[in-house]
Amino acid sequence: MRNLKRALSAALASVMVLGLMVVGASAASYEDFTDKAEIQHKEAVSMVTELGVIAGLTDGSYGPAMNIDRASFARLVCVTLNGGKEPMLGNLKTTFTDTQGNWAEKYIAYCVDRSIIAGKGNNTFAPSANVTGSEAAKMLLVALGYNPVYEGIGGATWQVTTDVLANQAGLYDDLDGMNTSAPLTRDQAAQMIYNTLNANVVSYSWTLNANGSTIAVQNKAAKTMLEDKFGAVKVEGIVLANDIASVDSGKDAVGVQSDGKTYVKVTNSEDSLNSGSFKVDTGLDMLGKSVILYAKKGSNDSAAKATVLGNVIVSEDNVVATATGSKKPSALASDNDLKLGGKIFVNYAAAEALTLDKDGKNLKGATLTLIDNDDDGKVDFQIQTMKAFGKVTAYSTKSDGNITVTISKSDNTGFAGTFSSTNAADDVEGFADVKKDDYVFVTKINDTMIVEKAKSVTGTVQSIKGSKVTVDGTAYEQSGLVKNVDGTNSLTAALADSLKDEVKLYLDECGYVVMVDDVDSESNYLVVTKLAAATGFGDTKDAKVVLADGTKATVTVNLDDEDYVQNPKENTLYTYSTDKDGNYNLKAVKGGDIELADSKLVKGRVALAKDKDGAVTLKANSSTVFVIGNGDSYKVYTGVANVPNTTVDAKAIVLADVTTGTAEFVYVSDSTAAADSTDKVYVTGDMTVTMDDNGDKVYSWDVVKDGAVITVTGKSTAFAEGKGLYEVEMNGTEVTSDKQIATAATVDEAADGVLTLTKGKTYSYNDATKFITVDGTDLTEASDGTIVTVKDATEESGDRSEVIVVADKDNANLAAYVYIIE
Repeated sequence: MRNLKRALSAALASVMVLGLMVVGASAASYEDFTDKAEIQHKEAVSMVTELGVIAGLTDGSYGPAMNIDRASFARLVCVTLNGGKEPMLGNLKTTFTDTQGNWAEKYIAYCVDRSIIAGKGNNTFAPSANVTGSEAAKMLLVALGYNPVYEGIGGATWQVTTDVLANQAGLYDDLDGMNTSAPLTRDQAAQMIYNTLNANVVSYSWTLNANGSTIAVQNKAAKTMLEDKFGAVKVEGIVLANDIASVDSGKDAVGVQSDGKTYVKVTNSEDSLNSGSFKVDTGLDMLGKSVILYAKKGSNDSAAKATVLGNVIVSEDNVVATATGSKKPSALASDNDLKLGGKIFVNYAAAEALTLDKDGKNLKGATLTLIDNDDDGKVDFQIQTMKAFGKVTAYSTKSDGNITVTISKSDNTGFAGTFSSTNAADDVEGFADVKKDDYVFVTKINDTMIVEKAKSVTGTVQSIKGSKVTVDGTAYEQSGLVKNVDGTNSLTAALADSLKDEVKLYLDECGYVVMVDDVDSESNYLVVTKLAAATGFGDTKDAKVVLADGTKATVTVNLDDEDYVQNPKENTLYTYSTDKDGNYNLKAVKGGDIELADSKLVKGRVALAKDKDGAVTLKANSSTVFVIGNGDSYKVYTGVANVPNTTVDAKAIVLADVTTGTAEFVYVSDSTAAADSTDKVYVTGDMTVTMDDNGDKVYSWDVVKDGAVITVTGKSTAFAEGKGLYEVEMNGTEVTSDKQIATAATVDEAADGVLTLTKGKTYSYNDATKFITVDGTDLTEASDGTIVTVKDATEESGDRSEVIVVADKDNANLAAYVYIIE
């Protein structure tokens, strides 16, 4: 976007505040104006702002209804005559009594010298009075070259003569109904200047009559004022391609352009330039549309050698119809008096047909745009854009940045798998606005990947009627971009049991629902394993439960609050909260029974469940929590690499991320063998002894497990060797056996990517390696996560770090954790 020169005096700055004529205060183009909907002469305002003749106001608006004073219009004429640039006028002076010392005195003096203005009489100019239509026309006619004396626009009948001549010259075109005696608005001024720039300049030749009198002959030049003063031509055409996409197809199609270029098929080439690639940026919204641009010719009529002034302007010749809801393309065309046809593009790729629902309607949430770019009543382009819903499953700002977005398993747009980039900082629009685990919308158009964080609303489900669900007074429908909203169900089915519950709705850009989530589904959850009889008057019931950390407990469930589950079931997953009496309030979770693949859990196997064709429908990862039961015993494992090989005798209860199809929590109630869990923990301090409610001693230690400090319990003989790294078997947080496997070693060399210890062992490390300083029970992860926190033999002080290295489970030579012992 242009940066206009700001050669303004303090007095002109005050004029800018008043909004009479702002120059240099805003380089905004027409599309940027906050009040563009109020502008009547859109193409004219676009032109004069792009050429630098009139700029926007300081508040980001254009102010189309505002008037212009005579001083400001005199300055505007000077800028027009100087090709849109601030003229260098020195210290010109006027003789008018009311303009001496005025901020616009030099502009007024210049116009007087060129006979563009003549004053109001009595040696005054009235610089602060509003300029009228006729006064502005007279100035512009003289600027075009019309002689005020010969044409009679300087005498007593100047206004009548001016209006006649202005009509003939086309200065009043598209200003029907304008009172030329009334003050001129900024909107009208833009149109009048637009007409002037497209009018031919005039000159005069003089001859002598036989009687000695002089005769003037008016000559209209072939040049317009635009060509004469700006050295530019008006180019009209259709945008077929830019550096993002192309809407040209076929054997000789114009492909995606290089950075900063736009291919325009020129439709007025006889008067301007040839079709070609212009050096100017345009967005996706201009593809397929008729546009106008102003350019200076290069050595020939080549688009590539032209210099574009300002930005590209969307022509008023376009008829554009848009639908984001469920509507047949033919109906959309008919509603806008258009005949359906033209080329079809889906996400800016040529297509045989649009992506429609079973009724032949546009998908809700997809944007269908019909473009008639020459106002002939026929659609030239059908462009449908769809954004896939997904989740950011990998994200890093290191180096060039990387991102991976896993597309929802319920995608209905034809996308599949993942989108990713290892040069995200440059190649991904919106990269800096998202983070790991965000729900997002993503699309990839050629080499451009666009990511936008999904909006969400939280509220209480009030009613379900037909296909609509009302949440906090607003009715919502399901987006057509997804097949379902919770992994298996439509919007109304998913929320059928959630009346009066608080839910979170994720929405597409058109306000349709792509996913529903319980507000507290990310908080505490449990599995009810056994229910007792109701107590008291039936308003509570005792239940045996297994918590997400594998802890067994007997709790009292509240049955007397209609906002919560009043009829809990055994072997069912719930989220929970507690009331002031310690009773548990349960809420249903969008989870369910899953038949595990081969009725087994296999250590390291990602696939948990498959469909009949063998496709993976549910997977686990390093964050999945497994609670495995065997009779009345339960053990907890975090991560698919840590779960033991287990034969499962019943279906598993699973809480999954419906977008990625990844299990967050897996509960197995009956297994042939729930193998012991083997983990590595670092003991940070001494044993702590406390008493429980029964007066029994409880022995506990703070340990580091998987990079976090947790408290474990065990027998008084546990961790007999004191601080250090141990291999342990655990039941929940209870240590059943332990063996010290490593003590601290001194660091010989801490090089880039390599860590060598005095014991001769060398480990590699990468961005995933965690360097953790352990000082007693204090745990500090290196702020930058790099090797600089480790001291080696190169330290001048001679101090070297003592470390314990935990190798990666899948690579014995790769450090997963490095504990720096203080």
